[in-house]
Amino acid sequence: MKHLSILSLFALMSLVLMGCSQETTKIKNSSSSPDPLGHCIGQAYYSTPGCPGYTGGAGGGGIVCANPTINDKICTNYCSVHPTGSGCVNGVNCNIHPYAAGCPNSGNGNNPYPNYGSVYVPKNWMTQYPYYPPLKCPEAKAPDNINYTPYETRKGTITLKGQENYDPSSGQAYFDTTSELLQSVNGARSFFWGDSTLKVRFKANFQPDYRNTNNVCPGRVGGMSTMKGYGRIRFNLTLVGRRGDGTISTVNLGQKTVDVNKCTPAINLESYAEEFPNGIYLKVSNVQSNQNVWADEKIYDTYGFIYPENPQVENTWGLIRNAECWSLDFEVAADGTKTFD
Repeated sequence: MKHLSILSLFALMSLVLMGCSQETTKIKNSSSSPDPLGHCIGQAYYSTPGCPGYTGGAGGGGIVCANPTINDKICTNYCSVHPTGSGCVNGVNCNIHPYAAGCPNSGNGNNPYPNYGSVYVPKNWMTQYPYYPPLKCPEAKAPDNINYTPYETRKGTITLKGQENYDPSSGQAYFDTTSELLQSVNGARSFFWGDSTLKVRFKANFQPDYRNTNNVCPGRVGGMSTMKGYGRIRFNLTLVGRRGDGTISTVNLGQKTVDVNKCTPAINLESYAEEFPNGIYLKVSNVQSNQNVWADEKIYDTYGFIYPENPQVENTWGLIRNAECWSLDFEVAADGTKTFD
C-alpha cells in the first residue's frame, strides 16, 4: 500500500507540473502579437504607458533618426526622407503631428491644445505720454486649409519694475500685474504649449504710471518722477525646454526690440516644441528703454520718446530705473488657434 501511495503521489505531482507548464505557455503565447507596439505610433509613443517613449505624462514630438526606413514613422524626419510615405502631407509627419493642417485628424473632435486663457492686466498706462502712437499689431487670422473655427490666440501680460527680469522659475511674487498662467513654470509651459504650430510675438505696453498710488509695479523703489514714458524697449529672450528624458536646456533667442503699441514679428518656436516635448517657457531679461536722453525740447514736449516722430531717440538705450516700470504683452499662436506673421 505504501508503494502504491508513493506512486500515486508522484503521478499527481507530474500532472500538476504539466499543468503549470501548459499555463505558462498559454500566458507567453497570449502576450505575443504581430505588432505588440502598434498602439505606440505618433503622440501615443510618448503619452501611452508601456510605449518606449512614455515618461509619465502626455508628450508630443518624436525622435530624430539617423536614416529612417519606410517603416520608421515615429521619426520626426521621416517625411523629409520619405516625402510620399504613408502619413506625410506637404512635408508634415501626420504620425507625429496628427492635428496639423491637411492631416486626417485636422479639425476633428475636440481641440487637443485648447486656448489656455491668460488675463490681460489693465492699469493706468498712459498718463505720461504727450503723444499716443496708434496700435500697429496685425490682427491674428485663421490659418489656411482648415475646416474648423480656430480659438483666439493666447494672450497674457507681465509688468515688473525696472531692472527686474521675468523668470517664472525665480519664485518671485508677481501679484495681479502679471497674468496668472505666466506666474509659474507649469502655467507658462501650458501657455506656450504647441505641437505642429507654435509662434510667439510681443507688444510693448505704454509704461505704467509709476506716480500712481496703486501697486502697478510691485517692489519699485525711489521717489516720484515726471519723466515721460518710454517709446521703445528692448530685452534679451531665453527659452527653457524640458526634453523627453526630463533634462532641462536653455536656448538664447537673442535681443528683441519693440516700439510702444506695436508688435514684434512672429518668432517661430515649432522646432523647439519638437525638441522639448515636455514643455517650454520663456524668460525676459536686461530690459532697457530709450528714456535716458531727451533731445530738442519742442519735439520732446510734443512726442516724448516716440520714434519715428522724434527721430533723436532712435538708438538711445539705458536700463529702466528701479523707480519705474515696464510692461509686455505675450501672444501665442498654437495648434487650433488663430495665427499671425
